[in-house]
Amino acid sequence: MSTLPGLIWGVLGAFALLSVWTKNSCGQEASKEPTNLAASKPGEVLTNSIGMKLALIPSGSFTMGSPVNEPGRSKYENQVEVTISKSFYLGVTEVTQGQWTSVMGTTPWKGKGFAKEGSDYPATNVSWDDSIAFCKKLSEKEGKTYRLPTEAEWEYACRAGSTSAYSFGNDAIQLSEFDWWGGFGDGNAKTEKYAHSVGQKLANRFGLYDMHGNVAEWCSNWNGLYFEGGRDPQGAKSGEIRVLRGGSWISAAVACRSAFCGGGAPDDRGGNIGFRIALQTSSEDPSSEEIKAQQR
Repeated sequence: MSTLPGLIWGVLGAFALLSVWTKNSCGQEASKEPTNLAASKPGEVLTNSIGMKLALIPSGSFTMGSPVNEPGRSKYENQVEVTISKSFYLGVTEVTQGQWTSVMGTTPWKGKGFAKEGSDYPATNVSWDDSIAFCKKLSEKEGKTYRLPTEAEWEYACRAGSTSAYSFGNDAIQLSEFDWWGGFGDGNAKTEKYAHSVGQKLANRFGLYDMHGNVAEWCSNWNGLYFEGGRDPQGAKSGEIRVLRGGSWISAAVACRSAFCGGGAPDDRGGNIGFRIALQTSSEDPSSEEIKAQQR
């Protein structure tokens, strides 16, 4: 498909129009403090065969979603208690063009609008289907299990122990210190309407960069109506829309919050859509069936 669906999603986010592509409601007034706060800091980082750095994300529990009094909150951001029972590795940055090309041998962003070219720029104009193909090929290359994170894992990693609107606090005035946003509004991308080189801004407490903008990131699960709690939730069992998280260089500040969720059809592509990948630490992870399903 063309870049239009992804850019439409971003423009919707830019004006905080929460349509069928966004997610979840009915929260509590306060968030429960997450467990493992002592581990809410940069930990072990490994570098794989294509030079990608992945940070170890510890297991723990947290409150997913947003409280009812959070500015910009969607009615669909219901708060639920979630346990991530196994640690996992997650890309320190979004998958870059250099990493994509080394695995797939293609350049889907080439010649497209709203895209800069270079090895450290995010791989954009990639669909959910494309990202799954990347994970499968890299897994075969290394004999390991790479996959997309679940939506719950993504928010847990983004929050990095925080309970605020953003991983750095509640004040959006700090957003430009952490990411690129507001390309069609008043953000720091308004004069540079494209996804920027990864890792230029500040990281969260898990050492992850660009979690509140730059490109929206595909997650493994379908976009359900409400967030699912419990142990290692996998999200809706079926649907038409896959989850996109993290806002993008197009998005308004409210669409870059930790709890904000968007989505797109599995074959949607756009200049503001990319992904980061997870690496399993154990074949016994309870989400292994979902991982196998991704790779079929």
